[in-house]
Amino acid sequence: MAQRWAALVNAAAEATPEATPEALSRAHFRHLVGVVQGDVVPYASWYRNGELMDDALVSLRRDLKILGFQRADHTNDPEDHLLALCEVMAMLIESRSFNESRFFMSHLAPWAADCMADLGRVENAFYASVGRLGAAFMESEKSRLESEANRDPVRIVEP
Repeated sequence: MAQRWAALVNAAAEATPEATPEALSRAHFRHLVGVVQGDVVPYASWYRNGELMDDALVSLRRDLKILGFQRADHTNDPEDHLLALCEVMAMLIESRSFNESRFFMSHLAPWAADCMADLGRVENAFYASVGRLGAAFMESEKSRLESEANRDPVRIVEP
């Protein structure tokens, strides 16, 4: 992870004058959004099922409802966007939810590292460094959370 962070720092430091916020915004659009689709399609259903709005999204919506989450009114993106899933993870971690590891293993572990690795192969040095760091992070979290996800939380039941 440290090497990936250092590479990202170097990519940001070595950015040429052309790497203005506007240029990075254009690169973001080209790599992650696109007119029809970007170089990388950051949706669980795309990576897991090969199509958008597929089974992975249905499963995610069911689990989000159980956890008490719903899509914000101001967004047009489906809930299985990588950034939205990372935001849900942040809220689960912040609330110290015992669902953190299961949510990660169900909805991020199967595909997020591959998505980030794909971003790691784009031509833009900054976004490629972000992708390589993200892939390493997702693999690290998968290793850390895998055994925890299989444990049931202890519940105290009073008669």
